[in-house]
Amino acid sequence: MFEKIKEIIFKVLENRVVSGSLVMVIGGFLISLTNYFYHLITARTLGPRDYGTLDSLVSLLTQISIPLAVVSMVIIRYVSSFKGQERTKTIESFFWKINKRLLFLTPPLLILVFLVTPLVTNFLHLSSPFLFLWIGLSFVFGIFISVGKSFIQGLCRFLPLTIVGIAEGIFRLLLTIILIAWGWGLFGAIVPFFAMTVLSLVLTLILVRDLLFGERNEPIPEKKEIFTFTLPVFFNNIGVTSLITTDVILARHFLSATDAGFYAALSTLSKIIYFAAVPVVGVIFPLISEAQAAKENVKKIIFPGLLIIGLIVGSALIVFGFFPKLMILLLFGEKYFFIEPFIIYFALAMSFYTFDVAFLNIFLAQKMATPIFFVCLAALLQIILITLFHQSIGQIVNIFVFISSLLFALLLLYYFRSEKS
Repeated sequence: MFEKIKEIIFKVLENRVVSGSLVMVIGGFLISLTNYFYHLITARTLGPRDYGTLDSLVSLLTQISIPLAVVSMVIIRYVSSFKGQERTKTIESFFWKINKRLLFLTPPLLILVFLVTPLVTNFLHLSSPFLFLWIGLSFVFGIFISVGKSFIQGLCRFLPLTIVGIAEGIFRLLLTIILIAWGWGLFGAIVPFFAMTVLSLVLTLILVRDLLFGERNEPIPEKKEIFTFTLPVFFNNIGVTSLITTDVILARHFLSATDAGFYAALSTLSKIIYFAAVPVVGVIFPLISEAQAAKENVKKIIFPGLLIIGLIVGSALIVFGFFPKLMILLLFGEKYFFIEPFIIYFALAMSFYTFDVAFLNIFLAQKMATPIFFVCLAALLQIILITLFHQSIGQIVNIFVFISSLLFALLLLYYFRSEKS
């Protein structure tokens, strides 16, 4: 009996979706654990007002990182495709060509960060321009990290990728604890982002050392195709990023500082669902791309991936539904109990959003660009609705529930229609 169970377990683990997802989910859990303690410490020591400022800056960093996410997804798509075709020299040359171009972009980006700092400081009512400046510098130097990690993920090296993420999280957490203990306040939560960027750059360069000393002049016939693919990826990332960041930024702008802090806490808490499941998306995207390049059946990747995501999301919803106060207490403390009535609704919205991201990645891995229109429309509609209706936290939460569920319905319908055709 034991041998039979053991045989079944090993057979399941032979599935690349399952094994890759297991590594990424466990790693994602450990990374989320460091994020949990980071938010626990910052939320409790800074209070709702300063924590709201912190979360709005983090949301802004996510938004200005959209170009990085675009480049990342394009790299993963084509590196995994080249891997499926066993074109190692093309991958090495691709690595050098991209980094060479990005080097020329660095000085103009640094100048741009300094120019927009006063504008951002005024819009977000920041107490010091240096709060955004640290975030801006993290973005600029994070470009090369994003490229390196994308090659690692495209090559399906999930374990080293996860190790880097865990190291980043632990380092940021420890530095935040030290700086806040020294009395740095909000700066104690912001400066570690830049310090983490420096550490991550070093670790990433170590992991891509084989590419650093690889072929540099191998021609890439798909150059025009890669550029064309960038456009739908760009709009996709604008849409999906906007959906979970614009609400926090607009809440910061329209609501009182305290209510904006409560909304930021609500958003952070519910994102646990997304961050628990999104590692699976990071696994199935390159695997689908690789399978398609090798002319294999992609359904054997899609279905297990969606099933694993469903199990994670379903389990999280049960926890959020039955133990909302416990979740608040564990992360933020009693002074955030005000958000309890909204948790299950936001968790439901985040569950829909997680599936939205999964389906969009499935479509892009197969070069299906039409659904991108849906997510861009949803993001625009969210901005319009929040701008019109922002009298309370509840109104903004209801808008997110409506938008994420509507997008899910549209993407699901499109998937079934594409399967029939």
